[in-house]
Amino acid sequence: MRLLVKPEDLLSDGKMRILRRCFNIITGVVAASVVMLFMSGCSTPSLDRARTAYYNGDPDAALVHLDGSDIPDRDRILFLMERGTIYQAAGQLPESAHDYNEAHDLLVQMDTLSVSRGVSSLIASDNMLNFYGYPFERSYLHVLAAMTYMAQDDWQGAGVEGRRLIDRLKSEAIKDYPEDAFSRYMAGLCMEVVDDMSNAKVEYRKASALSETLNISDTGQISLGKGGLSVGLTGGPASAEVGEHELICIIMTGRVADYSSGIAHGGGNPSAIGVKYNDQMLGYAYNMVNLSRLAALSEQQVILKSGVKTTGRVIGKWMVADAVAQQNEWAGLATWIILFMLEQPDFRHWETLPRYIHVGRMSCPDGVDSITLSVHGGGKKTVRLSSPVTQRGVLFLTFDRVL
Repeated sequence: MRLLVKPEDLLSDGKMRILRRCFNIITGVVAASVVMLFMSGCSTPSLDRARTAYYNGDPDAALVHLDGSDIPDRDRILFLMERGTIYQAAGQLPESAHDYNEAHDLLVQMDTLSVSRGVSSLIASDNMLNFYGYPFERSYLHVLAAMTYMAQDDWQGAGVEGRRLIDRLKSEAIKDYPEDAFSRYMAGLCMEVVDDMSNAKVEYRKASALSETLNISDTGQISLGKGGLSVGLTGGPASAEVGEHELICIIMTGRVADYSSGIAHGGGNPSAIGVKYNDQMLGYAYNMVNLSRLAALSEQQVILKSGVKTTGRVIGKWMVADAVAQQNEWAGLATWIILFMLEQPDFRHWETLPRYIHVGRMSCPDGVDSITLSVHGGGKKTVRLSSPVTQRGVLFLTFDRVL
């Protein structure tokens, strides 16, 4: 086999000898990894079927496909994130918490990457690596886990997730990737429900600074008005007075990656979501994050960072193919073809995440046990929500996913 540009032309003699020796050793590892990748395939049909059933409004049917038997190890974290979300929607909250916790444990292990997997990805493809996700996906693992715990009146569990979330939002973890107001708001709420108001105040202030349209007080009250916007909506108090009962309503709509125009609210951002109790308008929930935007900004960072890695990977593939060609020219050619067939980006992502998350914090009667949501914008829909509505002191909390 004759390469148009040889590695010797790019590297010094000393570096060439060291790298050739290293790549001779890892050629076997790479070959085994390539075989494993082809055997396991690049898709998970059961997960795809589960996503379809979930977005057709049937989480119970989705769970039928999610026994995990056909999920390769490298997709295990993604699988747990997706199944945990579907368990949550199906009301199977302990199972949801279990999957989210297992995903967290695996991510902690992933923080120290496997050498063999890392070498394989440098030669073959990012798809060789275990799914790690964007920083916002790792953060939202704890956001959704906290909701699961709150729905079970497990406030200490929510506090644990809040502290994990704060760790995931540190600058050394986020780096150049985008941050959002809702993850900070949720971190503050987690601290509030365990009576850590000093840290709650810090997170609420950060949430307010990150929001382009909402003002958030040190006690978590939410109001419109930033960026020249006015409330423009009437029908209920925006927030409660100290000592009054409050309802915090978190409404998730759409999907983070909308591949189907037939999905309700998938293409439009509801301008506001009205919240009623017994036909009394309590207030409105306002959009605090667009997760599709976070995904797009994260992808931009990946593109910016991928140039150096891709260049190194191409040089590595030249070296592996050349090392094989020294023994057998046709085997070298075959290695070259296979390695470049695997030169593809990693498109895996947490697809069952919502696209928009609306939050309302408002005065409410004591004993509120159900609400009615009026979703405006991106299509109109009225939803009666009876559970979960949980209570801690004067604070009621509820969340829902409007598909």
